[in-house]
Amino acid sequence: MITLQPFVFIRHGETDWNRSGLFQGRSDIPLNQTGREQARAASRKLVSLPVSRVMVSPLLRALETAALTFPKRSHLIEVEDDLIECDFGSLDGKSITDTMREYGITRKEQLAEILPADGEAWSSVLARCKALLDRLATLQEFGSAIVLVGHDAVLQGISEILAGGWFDSKHGEPYYFRKCSVGWEVVGWDKFDMDDYSGKTPSQRF
Repeated sequence: MITLQPFVFIRHGETDWNRSGLFQGRSDIPLNQTGREQARAASRKLVSLPVSRVMVSPLLRALETAALTFPKRSHLIEVEDDLIECDFGSLDGKSITDTMREYGITRKEQLAEILPADGEAWSSVLARCKALLDRLATLQEFGSAIVLVGHDAVLQGISEILAGGWFDSKHGEPYYFRKCSVGWEVVGWDKFDMDDYSGKTPSQRF
């Protein structure tokens, strides 16, 4: 059995639909200026990160984020269809806040329970997240990281599978999925540690 190493996930930068608080789904909305600045800020954070490949959603906002984050490492960028955003169907373009109020839900993770029949079921999102993680384990290279660039639903799906729940993510932010003494955790970039690629087990590190 191949053991999955720690990896990085960058949520794409902001778009005008994000700023307006709308479901975006498969609508192919480009980054706005703030989103481009967020991607460039991510680039400065990751400039020294040893990277073996950058796997990115086929949607424009993710592709732009990857290109701006890794301007000198474009040869590492490859499209990964399993990173595409959840298809929100008839919710696309609607207000997230108004929808939560309509359904009487108060936590973001409850959105997974009200996805419309004309979109993608949450079980499908989790299935492709699991398939992607299995593939990462076969593609990783010792001593360097795989970076994923995608969307919040997929980010939360991966967090649910590995860390047991969702978290409050920000646009353009690199998040670090790493092993800890009780399994996996997702942390901010300030917690990145090259020792995670040393081959030591969590029990040896804690």
